[in-house]
Amino acid sequence: MSIVKFNQLIARQIESGDLKLTSSDSDSELYRDWSKCAGDDLAQHTRGVLIRKNTLEVVVDKPNWASKVFHLQSRLLKQMQALGYSELTEISVRVKPPKKFKSPQHIAMETEKIPTSHHTADVLQQLADQSSNPRTRATLLRLSKHHRGE
Repeated sequence: MSIVKFNQLIARQIESGDLKLTSSDSDSELYRDWSKCAGDDLAQHTRGVLIRKNTLEVVVDKPNWASKVFHLQSRLLKQMQALGYSELTEISVRVKPPKKFKSPQHIAMETEKIPTSHHTADVLQQLADQSSNPRTRATLLRLSKHHRGE
């Protein structure tokens, strides 16, 4: 699909009311209002992300929270409607596990090679020679070679 066709598709959805674009202020209002209605427990695992047609789309981090939203749908809709979202008639739930966050330090540790001495390689070699377990010996030999740069 070309960019022009994609833009035309989005424009048609906005014009027809299928897709409602909101400003970042109203997005934060939606997040805040959803948190109020959902309560602390549920809000920690869910987010109201957007309103499409008359449906509030909610993202949850695990399937059990999707089930909880489904069971509370009627109450949640009434509370959202009371906060001014009168157009809402249903809630759609999507499970999306959170991405694992890696700190800059964690990324640096993954990419940084830790220098080791030949002494470390020699110690690993000696341990391998003394080991009676073939798997342990193979592992220690592999580590020894790695630390020697072989």
